[in-house]
This record gives sequence, structure tokens and C-alpha cells, in this order.
Amino acid sequence: MTFWRSRRSNKARVEQGADDERVIELARSDLRVLITEDKDFGQLPYATTQTRSGVIFIRCPVTARSALPDVILKLVSTKRDSLLGCFATVIPGKIRINRLDLPTDK
Repeated sequence: MTFWRSRRSNKARVEQGADDERVIELARSDLRVLITEDKDFGQLPYATTQTRSGVIFIRCPVTARSALPDVILKLVSTKRDSLLGCFATVIPGKIRINRLDLPTDK
């Protein structure tokens, strides 16, 4: 997994096997966007009520991997800070971005 920090365009790596909830918490506290292929992150950001980070979830077969770095770089450079609080799914030929709306107090 890789984190990309909004506004500063730097990244940090998380060791393989790190606790998923801890990874989301680190991303949230550092205002980072998580780039991952881990399917657990397809649900976890929606279940975490304090998510202010963003997630870029990659669903890309091996046969389409050659274009992936350019697609991710273009997404990050064009959307930048608007990725915070969003869940983006990257599949060959398509990027879907959904807002991670936080529950409001009534």
C-alpha cells in the first residue's frame, strides 16, 4: 500500500500485513490518500465514521498494468486535494469517484 499526501505530493509506504483500521487511521491523521489493491479497503472506508483521507482502489488485471502508473499520476495530478474524503476506483478505461460522506449529528 502507498499513501500519497495531499498538497505536498509525497508518499509513504505501509508494511504488508499492517492492520487495516490502523492504515486508515494513519491516512486520516496525515491527510493522505491511500492507494491500494487490497479488497478490504472496498468496504472499510465506508464503515469508518471518521474518514477524512481518501482511497484510490485499483482493480486492474495483469494484462492492463503497463498503463497503470500513468493513470494514477494523471488522477492524482488532476484531482489533487479533491481526492480527500473520496473513494476512487480505477479499472481499465474508467475511474469512478464517490464521496465518503460522514454521518451528521442530528
